[in-house]
Amino acid sequence: MNGCLSGLVAITAGCSVVESWASIIIGLIAGVLYWAFSKLLVKRKIDDAVDAIPVHVSVCICIGFVCKCM
Repeated sequence: MNGCLSGLVAITAGCSVVESWASIIIGLIAGVLYWAFSKLLVKRKIDDAVDAIPVHVSVCICIGFVCKCM
């Protein structure tokens, strides 16, 4: 569920300037980054009950990458 939320949050800022096909790619990248950061927190034994850190970190990385490419 949080992976979907991460993808939606990632595309929200640029939805007016991003093509439909690119929004799918941005959402997928954000979802994968969320999953990776969530696993990293578990491995490092950092307690985040609602996974707020991975959602926001993955979105920041994804949006930062998209802004650099534009």
